[in-house]
Amino acid sequence: MKRYYSHSVFRHLFALSFLGLLCLIMLNSCGEGSGKRDISRYYFPYKTLEEGKVYIYASGMEDQPEDYWFFKSLQQEGKWYLTAQNYDPNLEVRQFQSEVIVDNGTVTENYVLFRPTPEGKPEKIKTEVLQGNQFPFQVTDSLGVFLFSLRWEENTEPPSNTTLTRNRRFLGYTSFIFQGRTIPAIRMSVRDLLEFDQEGTLEVETEAEEWYAENLGLVYLRKKINNKISMEYTLDTLVEMEYFIQKYLPRQ
Repeated sequence: MKRYYSHSVFRHLFALSFLGLLCLIMLNSCGEGSGKRDISRYYFPYKTLEEGKVYIYASGMEDQPEDYWFFKSLQQEGKWYLTAQNYDPNLEVRQFQSEVIVDNGTVTENYVLFRPTPEGKPEKIKTEVLQGNQFPFQVTDSLGVFLFSLRWEENTEPPSNTTLTRNRRFLGYTSFIFQGRTIPAIRMSVRDLLEFDQEGTLEVETEAEEWYAENLGLVYLRKKINNKISMEYTLDTLVEMEYFIQKYLPRQ
């Protein structure tokens, strides 16, 4: 029998809302096979991100600020790695992810959350990656489901455990207008299940749609909770980190 608790759970849910954007990149890899479509060109262009770029996402909701992600790649021992850091308007890190590029997709190796505390210093929360597969480079049709999952524990009283299970489906092709250019894109359907366990269990399900544009990566996210839009973000611009720090943030 499930027991629903209140303040601590909803505090966790508020903190985890930032995961909604990062639902932006987590897909399961799929293997080679006949009839599969190559969608690798719609993922973040890691081979051109060695210097890093800040992706600035404009919110479609009046009560939500812009969202910032810094993507940077590294080639080491013949392998490509991609890191992603999510920042709030005060340049505080909200979450960090690192992944390795493999032949048929990408795989998450490390995922860290940073939860605000009353003292002002964010608490670092290391997660356990249960299913590390992320973006597939080949898909068939909308019947294929790709799985990603994480689990982490927060040092609360009593301790709390959270599990995120994410299912994605390829929906098809579309286009996206970015800085006056019409760019080919793909659509993904996302279903999340968040299970909070702290003296009882609370389950929260969400639905989302993501668009990935050719040679850009994630360009659009719309996420719903209880049939209501809770967040909507569209890629607005790309900037260098130096410009982001010196020119952009002071205007917030």
